[in-house]
Amino acid sequence: MVYIKLVRYLLGNVKFKAQGYKLSGLVNTRKNNIHIWDIKNINGEFEGYTFAHNYRKLAKLSKNLGIKVRVVEKRGLPFKIRPYRKRIGLLVGLGIFALFLIFTQFFVWSIQINGCDEKTKQYVLEEMRLENIKIGSFIPDMELENAREKILARSNNITWLTFNLKGTKIYVELTQKDMLKTVPEEEPCNIVAKKAGIILSVNAYEGNKAVGINEVVNEGDLLVNGVIEDSLGNVRYVHSKAKIIAQTQRSHTITFALNNEEKIYTQEEKNRYILNFFGIGIPCYITDLSDKNCDVDSRYSSLVLFGKEMPFGITKTSYRFFDIQKKEYTQKEAKDIILNYFKEYEKTELCDVEIVKEQKFEKVSNGVYSITKEYTCCEDIAKEIKIYVNQ
Repeated sequence: MVYIKLVRYLLGNVKFKAQGYKLSGLVNTRKNNIHIWDIKNINGEFEGYTFAHNYRKLAKLSKNLGIKVRVVEKRGLPFKIRPYRKRIGLLVGLGIFALFLIFTQFFVWSIQINGCDEKTKQYVLEEMRLENIKIGSFIPDMELENAREKILARSNNITWLTFNLKGTKIYVELTQKDMLKTVPEEEPCNIVAKKAGIILSVNAYEGNKAVGINEVVNEGDLLVNGVIEDSLGNVRYVHSKAKIIAQTQRSHTITFALNNEEKIYTQEEKNRYILNFFGIGIPCYITDLSDKNCDVDSRYSSLVLFGKEMPFGITKTSYRFFDIQKKEYTQKEAKDIILNYFKEYEKTELCDVEIVKEQKFEKVSNGVYSITKEYTCCEDIAKEIKIYVNQ
């Protein structure tokens, strides 16, 4: 039905009315290759529709039958563009643009990645490019499932990955190992050790304890069992909850070269622009600055029309220039710098850990000053692991 309406719109149609004594002669117009539809007889007056290119034939046939026929309404594309028939350039341009839009539907316009940090996002985009999946890729040639399996096999930090193609946009959903969420409350799980250590306290709120005080556990060992069996042999699965405090050991080393090179930024900054069309970059400059001493920052802005991201835009690359200056540091200066780095490390990486004891080891070798800190800590080592139950 939709197809028929589309054809009638593209070819144009007219609604007409006819009066006369031989109206029945119009009913058999197929003999004259005239197609009429929605025929009605309203108070002795004949009403119907026909294609615009058939109306002249219909008018001529009606005249031969002594029937008066008149146009009541004109519909369709030919009548819409008729006022612009003298503006042939505009019509041709619109036609070319329409064909261009149809053609571009076979290519990827944009890629949206969810579920990861910016570093992983860039990594996934690069991996996708290796599988020829990028902005401008020809959609019929893409093998998304095959690419997904290859990327997962090469990636150590991605546990789940899927590609969803909607129109000209690819949605990428993934889960990183270091961004795994806890098991949903309604699903059963065990508690295992996320680090090796000596158990100091066990508070099992749900599930059966599998370890005791002063026991030594390794990473991945079972701490609380979510599979509970009663005296009759009936088994039920629960979502284990626990707080397991253990004494753990950590070690971290930071190095610093005594003969170092530093960046001394100048006041010079320059921008370069690239026009991007379906993944193809067209430079808007002659001189390349990538071989200079500079920090480079690139940002891509796509064109958005009617709320839809287009497959073309502009990449702005900013260059901030610097000179290289050699500098020699004393061991005391190097030590102060490293200790400041350790403060930042402890603030970010050990924020949820109680440091009970720390030992510091300093070393100088081949012009490199290094400090290693060994920490004795108290921390919660409980980690939820989903239990997969066979239905």
